[in-house]
Amino acid sequence: MKVLIDARMIGPKLHGIARYTLNLVKGLFEIEGLDVSLIVCDEENQSHIEALVGSSPASSRIRQFIRVPVRFAHPLESGYLYWHLRRHNFDVVHFTSFAVPLFPISRMVLTVHDLIHLKTDPSRLKRIYFTRVFGNCAQKSERIICVSHWTYDDLSSVWNQLAKKCVVIPNGLDESWGRGPMSSRSNVEPYFLCVSNTKPYKNVITLIRACELLWRQGFEFKLYLVVGTKTAPSSWELDAECLKRISWLEPGDDAQLAKLYQGACALVSPSEFEGYNLPAAEAEVLGVPTLLSKTSAHLEFTGSLVQFYEPFNDPRPLAELMQRYLSQASGVSKFDSAHRSDNIISANEMARRTSLVYEGL
Repeated sequence: MKVLIDARMIGPKLHGIARYTLNLVKGLFEIEGLDVSLIVCDEENQSHIEALVGSSPASSRIRQFIRVPVRFAHPLESGYLYWHLRRHNFDVVHFTSFAVPLFPISRMVLTVHDLIHLKTDPSRLKRIYFTRVFGNCAQKSERIICVSHWTYDDLSSVWNQLAKKCVVIPNGLDESWGRGPMSSRSNVEPYFLCVSNTKPYKNVITLIRACELLWRQGFEFKLYLVVGTKTAPSSWELDAECLKRISWLEPGDDAQLAKLYQGACALVSPSEFEGYNLPAAEAEVLGVPTLLSKTSAHLEFTGSLVQFYEPFNDPRPLAELMQRYLSQASGVSKFDSAHRSDNIISANEMARRTSLVYEGL
């Protein structure tokens, strides 16, 4: 079976959809009978992919790179995708994000992570794109993969006719995640960790306000933010004393990121909504307490170290929850896999389930 996957978003900084796509591609390489080709936008994009998968013996199964000369999230990408792929000869063409051809093409499989463009995006053009271009492709696609039951329900509420072609396959974690030596948070100033971004719906400001409540009560700890920037948005209006207690960090590679998780009192995710939340899954696998807003796909995390607070935009219940973890003993250990959430699977398992979708077309 010849499969073509859009991999243009894979680059030096792996955001959520890029990590999903990379893990899917690496997992599909391990499945016999699949002939995997990748859509790339330029030589740099191709080089990043080759560097990231080059250590895998199965990576030699990349049949070819299909060049579509437009970067991911470019305003004209839908037109370019349609023009270059309108007469493809693949059994499956899998688009792993909202970037789809301007007009439907044959044998499409789509992955939907969330409906952010309909819920919070203020851009009228993006909403038109989502409802008309993406919506048209979704209705003409062969199958739609949703990364959570919440996304499935959300998508079905907008286009109820799509429910019959949807299947839920959670985001998969790389097989090597968490296999390195465990870190300890002893001899380190206590800190909470947030791996997210500064978009309003991620609601990081509520976490900061919760920290301010605790700092005013005399609790000593720091807040580590891995949010894609080293400065706070001006709209957050943070004072100098608050900024001294916040560290703005780059994620680094997986080993460095895992150490950040393992050293934290807890991972905190205060989002208004999430389609899945890969950092929450990564933290849970490492045995790190995970504090989540009680909303959207967060409710599908049911592991023994997951705690919820509500409402999502109130810092007071979050501060009360965080206070419990400041007094816990240092050091983190993995917990038995039986205590993990049911929505946490490996990248290889995600790829296996996705390949069954391909085979069922």
